[in-house]
Amino acid sequence: MIRQKVEWPIVILRGNGNIYVLCAGLNTKKPKLQGPLTMTPAKRDNYGQSSCSILVIPCFPCCVVISESTGKIHHALLLETAPEDEEECHDDSKTDSSIHQFSVQAEWRLHVLETVELELGLPQNAESKTHICPIHLRRDFTTESRYFAYHNTGVHAIFLEFVKQLYDFAENGDENVIPQLGNESRAEYILCTKALNVSQINPVLGFTLLQSPAGVAIFLGSGQVVSLNLITDPNVLLEWSRERATKTSQNIDAVSPQKKYCGDSIENSILVILKSGISQPLLMLNKNNDPSPQELLELLMHATQTMREQYFPRHEKCRQELKKRVEILQVLHRQQLEEIEDVKLEKNRIRDNAENLAGKYEDLYDRQQSLFKRAQEVTRLVSLMSPFIQADEKEFTQQIEKINVATKGLVKQLDVAREKISKNQQQIDSWEQKNKTKEFVLPPKREEVIKKILADMKSQINNQVMEIKQISQMIDI
Repeated sequence: MIRQKVEWPIVILRGNGNIYVLCAGLNTKKPKLQGPLTMTPAKRDNYGQSSCSILVIPCFPCCVVISESTGKIHHALLLETAPEDEEECHDDSKTDSSIHQFSVQAEWRLHVLETVELELGLPQNAESKTHICPIHLRRDFTTESRYFAYHNTGVHAIFLEFVKQLYDFAENGDENVIPQLGNESRAEYILCTKALNVSQINPVLGFTLLQSPAGVAIFLGSGQVVSLNLITDPNVLLEWSRERATKTSQNIDAVSPQKKYCGDSIENSILVILKSGISQPLLMLNKNNDPSPQELLELLMHATQTMREQYFPRHEKCRQELKKRVEILQVLHRQQLEEIEDVKLEKNRIRDNAENLAGKYEDLYDRQQSLFKRAQEVTRLVSLMSPFIQADEKEFTQQIEKINVATKGLVKQLDVAREKISKNQQQIDSWEQKNKTKEFVLPPKREEVIKKILADMKSQINNQVMEIKQISQMIDI
């Protein structure tokens, strides 16, 4: 099995701004020096002649950070050179004559994305000269989106906004989607050791990162040691709030009038307005030299001027934004009240129409039922008077008519029988009453005659009852 030779690129910065790449491994005898690397887009001063430090952040692609003693920091991406562009990028005039080893054509080039300018100390006024001092870079191992720069006037934390966009592009894997690296990086001045007077400098001599808890320890020229707590990943809170806002917006399908006219929420608008473009660092001056009253007054005036120019206008803008939102909400409130009144009137009108329609429906239903019955009767009469009726139907109709006539006669006879029965019952009741009060003794012959008459009447009544039952059955049929 053949072992593959592994070489690591080492990025080298020279004081004149030229950058080289030295590829070397553990067993490399003659390292290959490549450079100077071509930097795009082209610039007259070749991105400064006072470069002092370089840092490589291992993102994809790698981000190379170059600092200058004037306070400028360049962020560049280390890209591979296309084969067709190798001849165009090669320029013998760029070869550094001070390097004795022959440098070959580079396989990479640097594309500068942006330049961040640091504030080196608190200036006395806008016309103050910029302080010049070496700027040292230190990587933050907890996140690739942040690194630190320390110098004679303090410490800066620089946040790279485009690193997350590069990671999203790498995870997406869609070659047709080109990432828009438009977010500018921001520098936060976390510790200042120079204020107004050049002589009052408390340089940073040592800087180290603390892992648990996350923070930094800074050693100053005056002998002071400053420790500061840091958030492990400052973008976590922003991403969480952004994700929560996205989920909330996805749950709401309808667009509210407030969002339609006001755009973003009032909280986000206030946060955007109050987001300061400058930072107020922790001031740590040299305690060995007490500042004069004049310097203290100038420092106070500078803080007051900064507050007046940077913070008060932002709060005034917030007040105007709140006033604008209040006016918009008042207008929307009035519109909603008018819409509520219109809805109430429409509700009453719909209710009146529903009542009228219900009354008309009842009338139409009654008329429909009457017409339906009339149509049934007409259909029956037409079927009876039809000349094309069959013989069986005629015979059946005649039988029904005969039965109807017979039924009517039987009903009359039944009524007569009922009347006779009621009369007989009355006579029997009267006889029973008389028999209770008076006892009659009949001769034997008369008694036999009466019994015979009663037996005949009983037989007649039974016969009439049987006839009534037969008539009832015929009626039911």
